[in-house]
Amino acid sequence: MKAITVSLCCTLGAVCISTRAALAEAPLTVALGQWSFTSQMDVETLKKNLPAKALQVLGPIIAQWQQPHMRQICLTEDALKKGFDVLTRNEKDICAHSILSSSSSTMAMLVSCGIADRAPAAQYLVLNAASLHSVSGHLDVTWMEPTGSHRAAYFVTGKYLGAACKSTKPDSK
Repeated sequence: MKAITVSLCCTLGAVCISTRAALAEAPLTVALGQWSFTSQMDVETLKKNLPAKALQVLGPIIAQWQQPHMRQICLTEDALKKGFDVLTRNEKDICAHSILSSSSSTMAMLVSCGIADRAPAAQYLVLNAASLHSVSGHLDVTWMEPTGSHRAAYFVTGKYLGAACKSTKPDSK
């Protein structure tokens, strides 16, 4: 894998920003077309990282978070080159996708979302191709709120539904 480092330095403010971006040598080898992705929050890890008071307040909501969420997307060649989002379910979401690394068997992406009615979030997704028609992986989400940043982890699976892309079904909750 090749990598490029981009640096921006401002002499007056003595601020230097360096970004390292991986250049993908090969896209993930999966079938193009309609896919169904299921994500399920790792609630046990979330419970370990929350303060007791927050856990008490969020108790009833956590039961909902334990339910799997499904999303169908049309996976195109362009999406494999630029990135895609398996979690976002809101039409108001404005997301930027970056492929961090990619090979025929594994893809790592960063999805940054500026969300109209929710806190901004960054998603780090790693998918592993089990076959042309099946992927699995993990998704780490960090979102910012006035009280600070919060993290959650998800288990992700995807299965190929067919070559023809249909209109996507509404997401399940």
